[in-house]
Amino acid sequence: MSLLSLPNELLVNYVFSHSDIKILDLYHLMHSCTLLRNIISNSNQLWRRKYEESYGNLTLAYHAERALRKVRTSLLEGKWWDFLEQDASQKTLLEAIVLVSQWLEVPNEHFPSLQNIKDYLGKITQRVKELIIEKQKSFYSLKAVNANPKVSPREILTIINYVLFHESEQDFMDTLWLDKEFDFHELQKNISIAKVIERRESCTTILCVIYQEVASSMGIQCELVYCDSSMDDRDRLLLKWLEYPKHEGGKGFTYIDVCDGGTLHRPDHLRRIGPLRHQHEDFQYYFVDPAQPAEKVEYILRRMLEPYIRDGQTDLWLDWRSQTVSEVARLARLACIISSLIGEAPELVLEYAEHCFNYGVQLSDAIYLLEAEGLQGHPLLGKCILQLEERRTQIAAYQQVVSRRVPSIKYAVGLVMIYNYTNAMGEVCNEICVITSWEVKGSAENYLRSVGNLDQPFYHVLTRSPADQSLACVPEDKLVLHPDVSSIIFLHDQLGFHFERFDGRRFVPNAGKRYRFPDDEAFALNLTKI
Repeated sequence: MSLLSLPNELLVNYVFSHSDIKILDLYHLMHSCTLLRNIISNSNQLWRRKYEESYGNLTLAYHAERALRKVRTSLLEGKWWDFLEQDASQKTLLEAIVLVSQWLEVPNEHFPSLQNIKDYLGKITQRVKELIIEKQKSFYSLKAVNANPKVSPREILTIINYVLFHESEQDFMDTLWLDKEFDFHELQKNISIAKVIERRESCTTILCVIYQEVASSMGIQCELVYCDSSMDDRDRLLLKWLEYPKHEGGKGFTYIDVCDGGTLHRPDHLRRIGPLRHQHEDFQYYFVDPAQPAEKVEYILRRMLEPYIRDGQTDLWLDWRSQTVSEVARLARLACIISSLIGEAPELVLEYAEHCFNYGVQLSDAIYLLEAEGLQGHPLLGKCILQLEERRTQIAAYQQVVSRRVPSIKYAVGLVMIYNYTNAMGEVCNEICVITSWEVKGSAENYLRSVGNLDQPFYHVLTRSPADQSLACVPEDKLVLHPDVSSIIFLHDQLGFHFERFDGRRFVPNAGKRYRFPDDEAFALNLTKI
């Protein structure tokens, strides 16, 4: 039976209101049929109900989420210290990688566990075993019935390579070879093993750990080692496997390169392996030290995080985005914790605190780490304390300001708008945004794009891209009221800081926002005719 054969009232009040129908489902339904679009878009009651189901009170959800992050982060810090203080023989790199993944997944609803990852790796191992059995059956069909076929360790590794790098469902690709442009938010997913499993893209370290765990499950022990390039100061993380135990002088080792599909390499008489494929498809030889022990867990983790912190800093230098600021700071903070046992923590803590001070984020965490490292006399500690106190004073003062409407203010807090502007390429753009506050007149320092007339009201807005800070303050003459709010989905991680809920045409300001803009409620209701 077609949905269109049902009465509109039944569709709105029962079918589309069902808890299994989400906001995104409504959005897709609207784009599937013009009649369904009209039914859904005209139902403010339906949209109001859906936003309440999805988010409840936006302000409560906002503060609850941040409280959850704080609690989770605190618990994870305890886990990290417990892990790092264990004897070296008890630490596993897999457990550490899962802790990194959990650290990155703190803001998300689903939290990966060590058992989740082990279960997944178990499925990969099971697939390897299935292929080994198939190989043995094939052998039996060709040999005598009493033959006892054995699959050598090298053949097992070849099967692991096939499962990990060639079968479609296990196609892990190292980001070193990806011909793509990622922003930092996307790039750091490659060091979360939970995201790696989901995306099939990874950094070298995660790939090595996955390979090491699967090989170990098949009785083949490998160690992670760094090898030096023969051409420059770049090195390579490889897996070292003792293939020939009877060979003396370290000549029995074979090296596995996960960046090239798990290829196996034996050192030459100069103790070189290669040539190995490097970035931009160039090839290099690498020197190996047969006596080199496995790298320490802390050192591998630090080396894994470094390029992502560096890339994040570059991203900030090119384009200051609030989301990236916080993510880079979180990674830097984790690096400080990991480095505590390898003698590099004080230097990293100072770098982290400098970052927090420059961007005004995580100041209380920076103060805590500086004091924990015995840096009470360092000037940076005083600067962070002073900035934190000034910010708290400013916030307290700002919350007491009451802005009364004047005739020149055309719009109100909570309205969904369209911002029309021309970008640097000369293209006409339309950005959907929500007003969070306004000023009677603009000021050049608050506006990041060129504007001719500052003698007009300016509006602080949120956009659908939480990382976009270029629309922090926009002029009134570039804004128009969105004609059909129910045709779009507006999500932003800061909505709850300003609003309680969505009522079908606008976002309803929370108590703090109503105090600051007491006249906007009635004005917005009249303007949207709810």
